[in-house]
Amino acid sequence: RISATTVIGVAFLHPAWRSSSRSFAAPSPSKSGASGSPADAVAEEPSESQLLQALGFEFWAASEAILDASALLIGESGQSDLGTCGLGLHNSAEALLSGDWEEVCGELECVAASIDTFFQEEDFAGLVDAFSYDEPLPKSQWFRARESMWSLSAALGAASRRIKANPSIPEREEASKFLTKADAILDRASQLLEPGGFYMPADPRIIEPNLGNDYEDFLRNGLGNSEADLRREARAALERGGFSLKGLEWIDQTLAAASEGSEEGREKRRRT
Repeated sequence: RISATTVIGVAFLHPAWRSSSRSFAAPSPSKSGASGSPADAVAEEPSESQLLQALGFEFWAASEAILDASALLIGESGQSDLGTCGLGLHNSAEALLSGDWEEVCGELECVAASIDTFFQEEDFAGLVDAFSYDEPLPKSQWFRARESMWSLSAALGAASRRIKANPSIPEREEASKFLTKADAILDRASQLLEPGGFYMPADPRIIEPNLGNDYEDFLRNGLGNSEADLRREARAALERGGFSLKGLEWIDQTLAAASEGSEEGREKRRRT
């Protein structure tokens, strides 16, 4: 597990090879207008394990969007804040989904102590407190935990607008979109801790192949191009949502074969 304060590794998370078009079903929109269709609606009161799983799924989805934004902002002011927050939420999600909910408090405390640009320490306080008891998320702490998610959502929205308005950031538009997505996910997730608001989102760790015309065009036109061209075309296709898992696997195989420079490798590419 990656420490929440370790942000050096964010550099390798660039969307050129991360599937920034990850496809996962989302629950129905909340007040923020997050798009998506309901996954598994649950009318009755959720069990403790269901609640932790649902929250873990949403933390995971939000962390992916934040890390995608951070990867586009290497060297920019506030990038380490986003990297720290993204990794902390990712580790918290992993803990929730693996049954180690006791670790969430420490993970978020670590994040809260390490940020200074886009977030404030008190933004995390409600969630930290909610996971500091002998049982996870006691109902007496639901409102404060919701407040934390609202605060984090608002902070991400403000960061998105701030980055989008900065003309010196080359990738500002794309980074802003990722942060807006994370904003909507956390806002939506707050309803998990409302009476009658429970839903079960789809597992965001499952990447569904989405093969469209972009993928076919990439296969036809990408052959024989330089590695830089292949990565540029792959990134454009990913941003348009043209393909995901299968496309990424093919890119990795193609670039590996191209780097070897063998005729056998090039012939294998053409057959693929």
